[in-house]
Amino acid sequence: MKKLLLLFSSLAFFFSSGQEKEAYITKVILVRHAEKADDGTRNPSLSEAGKTRAKRLAEMLKDIKIDEAYSTPYKRTTETITPICLANQITIQSYDAFKPTNIEEAVKNGSGKTIIVAGHSNTVPFLVNTLIKEEKFTEMDESDYGKLWILTFRNHKLVDITLLNY
Repeated sequence: MKKLLLLFSSLAFFFSSGQEKEAYITKVILVRHAEKADDGTRNPSLSEAGKTRAKRLAEMLKDIKIDEAYSTPYKRTTETITPICLANQITIQSYDAFKPTNIEEAVKNGSGKTIIVAGHSNTVPFLVNTLIKEEKFTEMDESDYGKLWILTFRNHKLVDITLLNY
């Protein structure tokens, strides 16, 4: 009986030790808002070029299921990701670009989710650096609206950074 018990416990150890824990892939897509209208206000909407870029972004990401969306509380950032949110039937959650703890928490708790975040030329690179825990990207030029970062985490560890222009 002892030999049989020892055999079963050895087999159980053998089979469980060779299996890897289930891998959770979390993707975070970060974009700067599209072109803004020059209306003299501190909170302008998107210009016609910006609306076109927002539609292009939604078209580019149409085959990716987006689970959560975050934006600073400005018209230009929310309008940039609104087409994506409508297509995925999700609501935009607001975040403070200079205190992105809720984005960090979303990544930490977002096992298996894809998250999109819209920010600004001076905040998106900062947020990317915060999430990757490395000072790699600098503030964007004010005229640069087409950068998109895709961060891939496997079991909460960064495994890939992709930077695209669209």
